[in-house]
Amino acid sequence: MVVVVVGVVVVGVVVVVVVVVVVVGVVVVVVGVVVVGVVVTVVVGAVVVGVCVGVDCCVGVAC
Repeated sequence: MVVVVVGVVVVGVVVVVVVVVVVVGVVVVVVGVVVVGVVVTVVVGAVVVGVCVGVDCCVGVAC
């Protein structure tokens, strides 16, 4: 009987650990995607602004 109880507790602990690891993994992936998105947006914005200023794409418009 004791062995069964210990087994159930161990399985429960393992399940909880796995769930926590999965949740943490998902959070890390989501945060990573958001950070990459922000970085890409900032870089693309900077490049576009740089190209616009360099090429002077605001022709006929006061920059």
